[in-house]
Amino acid sequence: MSEEKMFTQEDVDRIVQERLKRARAKAEREREEAQAELDARLPDYKELYFSELKYLKLLKAGFPMEKAERATKYIHDGTPEEVERQAKELAEHAGHSKQTKTSEKQPKGKWNPF
Repeated sequence: MSEEKMFTQEDVDRIVQERLKRARAKAEREREEAQAELDARLPDYKELYFSELKYLKLLKAGFPMEKAERATKYIHDGTPEEVERQAKELAEHAGHSKQTKTSEKQPKGKWNPF
């Protein structure tokens, strides 16, 4: 008769622990890969939010619609208050500020369609 190999309880515990360790590492690796794939497919909502915020703040500051989209690249992300401050400064510097337009009143009696 062939002799069967007998394992001690410590041997079984060690083998089970090694298998569990490998299984956990594999599961963690698969989870990270799945998360990376999901992140790659989802749009960056923070970037979209700040892009639209910049555009809206420039319009509110007095920029014309056709120039506001191009001017968003000159405003850096930060807090919404920082974006608004930068938009106002950029509008003033470019001469599109609402304050500038209201202070340039036409003399009475002259018609200006613009």
